[in-house]
Amino acid sequence: ARHYGFIVDPAPPRAPEKKGKVEAGVRYVKGNFFVGRAGEDARECEADLQRWLRDVASVRVHGTTGRQPRLLFQQAEAEAEALRALPAAAWAPEVWHEARVHRDAHVMYGRRLYSVPWRLIGQRVWLCVTAHDVRVYAQDERVATHPLRGEGHRSTVESHLPEARAALRHRSRGHWETRAAQLGPHTEAYVRAVFDADDVLSQLRCVQAMVVHLEGFPRERAEAACRRALHFGNLRYQGLKDILRRGLDLQPLPQDGHLAVDGHQKTRESGHGRERALTSGQCSPSAGRWPPASTGSPSHRGAVRRRAERACP
Repeated sequence: ARHYGFIVDPAPPRAPEKKGKVEAGVRYVKGNFFVGRAGEDARECEADLQRWLRDVASVRVHGTTGRQPRLLFQQAEAEAEALRALPAAAWAPEVWHEARVHRDAHVMYGRRLYSVPWRLIGQRVWLCVTAHDVRVYAQDERVATHPLRGEGHRSTVESHLPEARAALRHRSRGHWETRAAQLGPHTEAYVRAVFDADDVLSQLRCVQAMVVHLEGFPRERAEAACRRALHFGNLRYQGLKDILRRGLDLQPLPQDGHLAVDGHQKTRESGHGRERALTSGQCSPSAGRWPPASTGSPSHRGAVRRRAERACP
């Protein structure tokens, strides 16, 4: 109805007398043209029906109006002139789906994400899905339109996101390595080490949080924090935050005064008066991965990882 520009006027339930005018036309055709035509060929019947409409039905005197339907259509109240042309494209089937706007300003349909204005986060909206696009409506107002299919699993319009979140859409490793390099070579090396820390799990979200956090500090502190984290092999976001929060980046790296104790190394963090037992090799700057691969059963390797996490700053 919306596509072709007409209004639906449904009859009330259990009130057949309300639609008598509509049914009267059906009764007239069945009682005149179709009488005695049972079993005829459908194509011949269709051709005869066109002649019957032109020569009989349209020129009869209507019982209610007292006029011929053809003349009434052409003259009375300019009905013929009021008709509009059909739309250029035929109506396509639509599927309506209600969805809630996620915290990332996207809604999901068919395992694909579509962005909507961020002010609608947490609200419920309606999706009108066709064979080609997805239209999003909030309070009967269209707020977004996306192609139904495309590259990747999401379709995002930059203007739908808060200004502070737009940069997070750059989801490539190269983008974040470039931003890290703008802070300094130690930061770039640290970000590369985080990306390479696991060949199964993606580290993109972790790197995003790290770089954005480091950009809030002077370049000297960001560089010092990354240099210290690399020195101890600490590739965790929380560990990097702790270094900056506790001001450990302002302290010199422990290079002297190491003491071997029962196969471990013990060092004192300057300015904090606290000793840390560092498992030999677990926090070494020469370790390519943190923690490095260890031998033994999975439970043993898990215990080694947990000890290393507690030992590193």
